[in-house]
Amino acid sequence: MKNTTSIIAALTLLSGSIHAGDTYSPAGSSKQSLLDYPEPTPSENPWEFEFTPYFWLANMKGATAVEGAKSDISIGIDDILKELDFAFMATGGVRYKRVGLFADFLYLDVSPSSSTSGSLYRRVDLRLEHTMFDPKLSYRVLESDDGWLDLLAGARYMDMDLELRLVPGGASTPEVRGSGREQWWDAVGGIRGHYNFSDRVFATGLADIGGGSSDITWQVQAALGYRFSESLSLTAGYRYLHYDYINDDYAWDVETRGAYLGLGFIW
Repeated sequence: MKNTTSIIAALTLLSGSIHAGDTYSPAGSSKQSLLDYPEPTPSENPWEFEFTPYFWLANMKGATAVEGAKSDISIGIDDILKELDFAFMATGGVRYKRVGLFADFLYLDVSPSSSTSGSLYRRVDLRLEHTMFDPKLSYRVLESDDGWLDLLAGARYMDMDLELRLVPGGASTPEVRGSGREQWWDAVGGIRGHYNFSDRVFATGLADIGGGSSDITWQVQAALGYRFSESLSLTAGYRYLHYDYINDDYAWDVETRGAYLGLGFIW
């Protein structure tokens, strides 16, 4: 209930910031209501494409279990970077007038270690190969020179190949190992917004919540950006993603949070 309340509050704040555009107009721009969708002129292309590779400096904290091996984990970004084998992260989308398709893709192959709070085991070693694919349909409900707001509806796919090794703290305690792979889908819905402070500086945000295979999954992210040109921008922000997934002896109840940096291309 606490997570759901936090999401509702985040959605309300983001929606409110976009509505603020009704009373603000950048210098030199004409007054236009956010409720009036600007139809493209004959010389304008109604299609828009975007692609943003990014890197998420994330920390992981929560509880995991696989094949009888169970452990709490707390992994910092320094541990992830030190033991990172490969990572690729990007968002992309296409929009025609009000309707669009937006997706987030993340692949992570990492083998970090985490200290434990118990006396039996002094360390847990992980091997994690993680793929997340997050396709959503979008519908632009508000737009003006000041910003825009999209409603989102779609799914989140997870492919989690996990191996745990509990390293004993003494000779009398046996080592515990477990490994397994799970794949699942969750339905998600949310909002995505953009607000222009000036011709160059802008803010952007996204929030969603859902479930299905998971008990719950939700995320919130917000960023400030600088527009170098109409087709190139840089964003820096913070992202929080939570998963609560349990299936028999496999569990991934983990929050992933941290700063991210992205380079956006629009055409």
